[in-house]
Amino acid sequence: STEPSPSTPESDEYLDWMCISLRRLTDDDRECVYQFSTNLYRVVGRDRNEGAEAVSGRLKLIKGTGKFELLEPMPGDTQRRVANRAAQKVLAHWSAGELPETTIYVAG
Repeated sequence: STEPSPSTPESDEYLDWMCISLRRLTDDDRECVYQFSTNLYRVVGRDRNEGAEAVSGRLKLIKGTGKFELLEPMPGDTQRRVANRAAQKVLAHWSAGELPETTIYVAG
């Protein structure tokens, strides 16, 4: 399930980790910084949700090693579920020898 159950205390808000947009902010010989964004949804009633706000974070790829550094955590991404998927998407592009200006992670 992509949503917490209504019985959990943190169930009033949840992140859409299934669709994450990425935008390259900086790029030089050593590293590349991407901003990753998704929607934070709020549960407003039984079986009813609304988009609360767009949220984002930033991560840096070290080009020589393929390692990542989380520069700015995404609000609400305490388990780094969104950050990890964003990093996976950038790593796939890096492995293919490309670092596009924009890309998107879509699950399913």
